[in-house]
Amino acid sequence: MMGRSQRVWQSSDSSSDCDTRRTFRHGIQHIEALKKEFEMLSQENAAIRGVVKEQEERAAFIRKEIKALKSCVLTIQQQIKGQKYEVDFPNIYKSTQLASLKLKVGAGWHIENDYIAEISLRKTVVFPSAISSITMSPDGQWLGAACNQAVYVYSVEQGVIYCLNTKIEQMVETEASHRGNIFREYDMKMMFSACSGFLYTEMGDMCIRKWDLAGRSSTKMPIEHPVTTWARAGDELVVATSGGLFALHGDELVNLCVDVQSVSAVAAAGDDVLALGTLEGRLLLFNRRSGALRDFPLHSRSIRSLDFSRNNGRHLVSGSLDRTVIVSEIDVQGLELRSRSEPFTHEDAVLAAKFFDGSEHVVSASRDYTIRLFSSDRREMRVCAHEGPVVGVEVHGSTMVSASVDRKIRMWSVDFFRKDPA
Repeated sequence: MMGRSQRVWQSSDSSSDCDTRRTFRHGIQHIEALKKEFEMLSQENAAIRGVVKEQEERAAFIRKEIKALKSCVLTIQQQIKGQKYEVDFPNIYKSTQLASLKLKVGAGWHIENDYIAEISLRKTVVFPSAISSITMSPDGQWLGAACNQAVYVYSVEQGVIYCLNTKIEQMVETEASHRGNIFREYDMKMMFSACSGFLYTEMGDMCIRKWDLAGRSSTKMPIEHPVTTWARAGDELVVATSGGLFALHGDELVNLCVDVQSVSAVAAAGDDVLALGTLEGRLLLFNRRSGALRDFPLHSRSIRSLDFSRNNGRHLVSGSLDRTVIVSEIDVQGLELRSRSEPFTHEDAVLAAKFFDGSEHVVSASRDYTIRLFSSDRREMRVCAHEGPVVGVEVHGSTMVSASVDRKIRMWSVDFFRKDPA
């Protein structure tokens, strides 16, 4: 009995040992399989790392090529923008045959024709690329310059140029050698606030930015239509877009509900009356309070600039692509065009026209490379100071500022004679 029981236990132990050995063999085989799988995965991982490294090297090469191409595009854009203004340029201003008519000569500039003011060059500021337009703050302490690569602001007091960086929404101090990051042609818009503390810009990305000049940062507001032009009207901005006329008050755009099309220039007489220039050369007078709108023929081509006299508010100067500057007398209350002067003429399109503070003297800038000062008795003084079309002019007190596609902004002191100099 004992022998039989012992044989049963021995048989049971033998079966258990076989199961253990079988399990162990299976475990060893599984481990070997895992090792082989791990080796295969390691090889695949190494191959993937090699491919990734190759792709990273290729991506770095492509980025380098793109950077070089962007640089080439910027250079070509600048050349095209400078050259397109030179079409049909009158050769008379490229020659020296008028040397005998020069009344005063400075370093890189001279004046011609009637000597109606004492003028001197105070400062020349060179910007990173060709300038397409300028604006000046009401207090005269800031200049905004739209270039073909970026928008810049210049602190007159500090002598510092800041680039308006839209990627980080910050004003970044820069130098004349800086290259911007805008790679397409767009007529960028700028306008300072009435308090001179903010600069509004529209750069073709369907939003208006408000730059805090003290905080060096910006906020932005989306818009539905591109801005064509704008102007200050009291504490507001009057904004002309392809979708209508609006008032920007704070951060809100209010539709002025007036049916106007193809507005190319705006000027405000007080808070209520607006003068609107059109691409067809017509002058529109609009009363915001009453909604009255009057239409008058004025120029034969697009009006590029409008400015009301700060002396009496009744006179309006307009500059046009038809190469003329016209001073009109406006009945602001009755929305009437009472009279207009005989046109003052340039040899090419007029891009800007302004009244001097406290007087009826006018200054204009043209694609004919000249700045011209006109008096009420129709005398004309030409200032030849740029090596390219003069795209903008601003006035603050006795300070005159001119800007050109030659990348230069020049600041002048102008003192008009009360009578002809002896």
